[in-house]
Amino acid sequence: MATINANVWTLRKQTGKLFLTSYDEGVVPKAIKEALERLQISYVDQVVVAFPTSTFTQQQQEHPWGALEQLVDSGEVLTIGASDLDLSHLSQLHKWARIKPAVNQVNLESCCVMPLDMTAYAKENNIQLLTHSDPRANSSCAVILPEDQTPQLLNRLISEENQDEWKLNWIIRFSVSVKSRGILQSMGYLISMNQE
Repeated sequence: MATINANVWTLRKQTGKLFLTSYDEGVVPKAIKEALERLQISYVDQVVVAFPTSTFTQQQQEHPWGALEQLVDSGEVLTIGASDLDLSHLSQLHKWARIKPAVNQVNLESCCVMPLDMTAYAKENNIQLLTHSDPRANSSCAVILPEDQTPQLLNRLISEENQDEWKLNWIIRFSVSVKSRGILQSMGYLISMNQE
Protein backbone atom coordinates (compact mmCIF):
# COMPACT_ATOMS: atom_id res chain seq x y z
CA MET A 1 0.00 0.00 0.00
CA ALA A 2 1.40 3.40 -0.94
CA THR A 3 1.97 6.06 1.69
CA ILE A 4 -0.60 8.83 1.51
CA ASN A 5 0.28 12.47 2.00
CA ALA A 6 -1.12 13.64 5.37
CA ASN A 7 -2.53 16.82 3.77
CA VAL A 8 -4.82 14.70 1.60
CA TRP A 9 -6.45 13.21 4.72
CA THR A 10 -7.40 16.63 6.11
CA LEU A 11 -10.02 16.82 3.35
CA ARG A 12 -11.33 13.36 4.17
CA LYS A 13 -13.44 11.84 6.90
CA GLN A 14 -12.42 8.34 7.98
CA THR A 15 -15.05 6.32 9.81
CA GLY A 16 -15.33 2.77 11.01
CA LYS A 17 -18.06 0.47 12.20
CA LEU A 18 -16.75 -2.25 14.47
CA PHE A 19 -18.79 -5.47 14.59
CA LEU A 20 -17.89 -7.39 17.75
CA THR A 21 -18.25 -11.09 18.56
CA SER A 22 -17.52 -10.63 22.28
CA TYR A 23 -17.53 -7.95 24.96
CA ASP A 24 -13.78 -8.30 25.54
CA GLU A 25 -12.26 -4.82 25.82
CA GLY A 26 -8.97 -6.04 24.34
CA VAL A 27 -10.61 -6.60 20.97
CA VAL A 28 -11.46 -2.93 20.41
CA PRO A 29 -7.93 -1.44 20.47
CA LYS A 30 -6.59 -4.32 18.37
CA ALA A 31 -9.22 -3.71 15.69
CA ILE A 32 -8.73 0.06 15.59
CA LYS A 33 -4.94 -0.14 15.63
CA GLU A 34 -5.05 -2.67 12.78
CA ALA A 35 -7.30 -0.35 10.76
CA LEU A 36 -5.02 2.64 11.40
CA GLU A 37 -1.99 0.64 10.33
CA ARG A 38 -3.62 -0.78 7.21
CA LEU A 39 -4.99 2.60 6.14
CA GLN A 40 -1.73 4.33 7.08
CA ILE A 41 -3.49 7.03 9.07
CA SER A 42 -2.98 8.30 12.62
CA TYR A 43 -6.63 8.65 13.66
CA VAL A 44 -10.21 7.83 12.73
CA ASP A 45 -12.85 10.57 12.82
CA GLN A 46 -15.58 8.30 14.15
CA VAL A 47 -16.00 4.71 15.31
CA VAL A 48 -19.43 3.15 15.80
CA VAL A 49 -19.56 -0.10 17.73
CA ALA A 50 -22.09 -2.85 17.03
CA PHE A 51 -22.38 -4.96 20.16
CA PRO A 52 -22.50 -8.77 19.73
CA THR A 53 -26.08 -9.16 20.94
CA SER A 54 -29.14 -6.95 21.27
CA THR A 55 -29.54 -7.77 24.96
CA PHE A 56 -26.63 -7.10 27.28
CA THR A 57 -25.81 -5.79 30.72
CA GLN A 58 -24.18 -2.50 31.54
CA GLN A 59 -21.14 -4.41 32.79
CA GLN A 60 -20.74 -6.11 29.39
CA GLN A 61 -21.15 -2.80 27.57
CA GLU A 62 -18.59 -1.06 29.82
CA HIS A 63 -15.65 -3.16 28.55
CA PRO A 64 -15.71 -2.23 24.86
CA TRP A 65 -16.97 1.29 25.56
CA GLY A 66 -14.15 1.91 28.03
CA ALA A 67 -11.66 0.79 25.40
CA LEU A 68 -13.20 3.24 22.92
CA GLU A 69 -12.91 6.03 25.50
CA GLN A 70 -9.20 5.26 25.88
CA LEU A 71 -8.77 5.52 22.10
CA VAL A 72 -10.43 8.95 22.21
CA ASP A 73 -8.09 9.94 25.04
CA SER A 74 -5.08 8.90 22.95
CA GLY A 75 -6.32 10.82 19.89
CA GLU A 76 -6.62 7.71 17.72
CA VAL A 77 -10.42 8.17 17.53
CA LEU A 78 -12.17 11.56 17.61
CA THR A 79 -15.81 10.55 18.30
CA ILE A 80 -17.55 7.33 19.25
CA GLY A 81 -21.03 5.97 18.85
CA ALA A 82 -23.15 2.84 18.97
CA SER A 83 -25.42 0.91 16.68
CA ASP A 84 -28.94 -0.35 17.28
CA LEU A 85 -29.33 0.81 20.86
CA ASP A 86 -32.95 1.21 21.88
CA LEU A 87 -33.84 4.20 24.05
CA SER A 88 -33.33 2.27 27.28
CA HIS A 89 -29.81 1.09 26.37
CA LEU A 90 -28.88 4.46 24.87
CA SER A 91 -29.95 6.40 27.96
CA GLN A 92 -28.12 3.94 30.25
CA LEU A 93 -24.94 4.30 28.21
CA HIS A 94 -25.26 8.07 28.22
CA LYS A 95 -25.66 8.15 32.02
CA TRP A 96 -22.56 6.20 32.97
CA ALA A 97 -20.20 6.79 30.02
CA ARG A 98 -17.35 9.22 30.64
CA ILE A 99 -17.28 10.05 26.92
CA LYS A 100 -20.85 10.24 25.73
CA PRO A 101 -21.99 8.62 22.46
CA ALA A 102 -22.02 11.13 19.61
CA VAL A 103 -24.03 8.80 17.37
CA ASN A 104 -26.62 6.04 17.55
CA GLN A 105 -27.29 4.17 14.34
CA VAL A 106 -30.82 2.81 13.90
CA ASN A 107 -31.64 0.02 11.47
CA LEU A 108 -33.99 1.06 8.68
CA GLU A 109 -35.73 -2.33 8.95
CA SER A 110 -36.90 -1.48 12.46
CA CYS A 111 -38.34 1.93 11.66
CA CYS A 112 -39.21 4.11 8.71
CA VAL A 113 -39.50 7.12 10.99
CA MET A 114 -37.38 7.61 14.09
CA PRO A 115 -39.37 7.07 17.29
CA LEU A 116 -40.35 10.42 18.80
CA ASP A 117 -39.00 9.55 22.26
CA MET A 118 -35.64 8.53 20.75
CA THR A 119 -35.54 11.71 18.65
CA ALA A 120 -36.32 13.92 21.65
CA TYR A 121 -33.72 12.18 23.82
CA ALA A 122 -31.06 12.42 21.12
CA LYS A 123 -31.74 16.11 20.56
CA GLU A 124 -31.64 16.86 24.29
CA ASN A 125 -28.32 15.02 24.69
CA ASN A 126 -26.61 16.09 21.45
CA ILE A 127 -26.63 12.57 19.94
CA GLN A 128 -26.83 12.31 16.18
CA LEU A 129 -29.29 9.64 14.99
CA LEU A 130 -28.21 7.93 11.79
CA THR A 131 -29.77 5.07 9.88
CA HIS A 132 -28.11 1.98 8.48
CA SER A 133 -29.31 -0.90 6.36
CA ASP A 134 -27.12 -3.75 7.59
CA PRO A 135 -29.17 -6.95 7.62
CA ARG A 136 -30.24 -8.26 11.01
CA ALA A 137 -28.64 -11.34 12.58
CA ASN A 138 -28.16 -13.00 15.97
CA SER A 139 -24.62 -11.69 16.28
CA SER A 140 -23.38 -8.41 14.85
CA CYS A 141 -20.56 -10.06 12.87
CA ALA A 142 -23.07 -12.45 11.28
CA VAL A 143 -24.60 -9.36 9.71
CA ILE A 144 -21.53 -8.81 7.57
CA LEU A 145 -20.12 -12.35 7.30
CA PRO A 146 -22.84 -15.01 7.68
CA GLU A 147 -21.59 -18.39 8.93
CA ASP A 148 -22.43 -20.09 5.64
CA GLN A 149 -20.10 -17.70 3.79
CA THR A 150 -17.14 -18.12 6.16
CA PRO A 151 -15.92 -21.32 4.41
CA GLN A 152 -15.79 -19.46 1.07
CA LEU A 153 -13.46 -16.90 2.64
CA LEU A 154 -11.36 -19.53 4.39
CA ASN A 155 -11.02 -21.75 1.29
CA ARG A 156 -8.63 -19.19 -0.14
CA LEU A 157 -6.40 -19.26 2.93
CA ILE A 158 -6.42 -22.66 4.63
CA SER A 159 -7.30 -26.29 3.94
CA GLU A 160 -10.90 -27.36 4.38
CA GLU A 161 -10.14 -29.85 7.18
CA ASN A 162 -8.74 -27.06 9.42
CA GLN A 163 -11.54 -24.54 8.91
CA ASP A 164 -13.52 -25.58 12.00
CA GLU A 165 -10.57 -24.53 14.17
CA TRP A 166 -10.94 -20.86 13.21
CA LYS A 167 -13.04 -18.35 15.14
CA LEU A 168 -14.15 -14.88 14.06
CA ASN A 169 -13.02 -12.12 16.46
CA TRP A 170 -14.23 -8.93 14.82
CA ILE A 171 -14.97 -7.18 11.55
CA ILE A 172 -14.45 -3.49 10.93
CA ARG A 173 -15.99 -1.73 7.95
CA PHE A 174 -14.14 1.46 7.16
CA SER A 175 -15.03 4.24 4.79
CA VAL A 176 -13.32 7.36 3.58
CA SER A 177 -15.50 10.21 2.34
CA VAL A 178 -14.85 13.74 1.15
CA LYS A 179 -15.71 16.15 3.97
CA SER A 180 -18.76 18.36 3.48
CA ARG A 181 -19.56 16.69 0.15
CA GLY A 182 -21.02 13.31 1.11
CA ILE A 183 -18.93 11.58 -1.57
CA LEU A 184 -17.75 8.10 -0.63
CA GLN A 185 -14.18 7.79 -1.80
CA SER A 186 -13.44 4.26 -0.62
CA MET A 187 -14.79 1.51 1.59
CA GLY A 188 -13.44 -1.82 2.78
CA TYR A 189 -13.45 -4.46 5.47
CA LEU A 190 -10.86 -5.88 7.84
CA ILE A 191 -11.58 -9.25 9.40
CA SER A 192 -9.81 -10.85 12.35
CA MET A 193 -9.94 -14.60 12.95
CA ASN A 194 -7.80 -16.83 15.11
CA GLN A 195 -7.21 -20.53 15.43
CA GLU A 196 -8.71 -22.08 18.54
